[in-house]
Amino acid sequence: MIKVLCTTVGETAGDFLNSNLGLGLSGTSLVMAVLLAAALVAQFRVRRYAPVVYGLVVVLIGVVGTLVSDNLTDNLGVPLAVTTAVFGIAPAGVLLVWWRTERTLSIRRHQRPVPDRHLRPGGLSDRLTSRCLPSGSVTTNRTPRACCS
Repeated sequence: MIKVLCTTVGETAGDFLNSNLGLGLSGTSLVMAVLLAAALVAQFRVRRYAPVVYGLVVVLIGVVGTLVSDNLTDNLGVPLAVTTAVFGIAPAGVLLVWWRTERTLSIRRHQRPVPDRHLRPGGLSDRLTSRCLPSGSVTTNRTPRACCS
């Protein structure tokens, strides 16, 4: 239900910007792509689930997806049958690669175990979470230690 509403909002927003504000199809596409990029940056920067940011990304993906399809058909003359086939096959290809890599389509469970060497003090997890302090010591999620540099 939410996806249907987002698609409807996407269609309506694209048409409003295109027609009522006089941006034209290309101008509207550019504005919406910039807004989507900004929303994606915000989405990747938040540390936890933020429903407003997530919802904005979902809506803007609907808007930009609609505009990409409109540009392909209206400006470049690509037949609707071709865009429908490509946009239908592309997600299936992504899911196939995901399944072949992970052996699951779950976003919660991964088949590949993390090697123990990454979990030991000084291992990859410490190196990824450590930060040098002005005093020359390093703080990690485990214990302080001296900076190597």
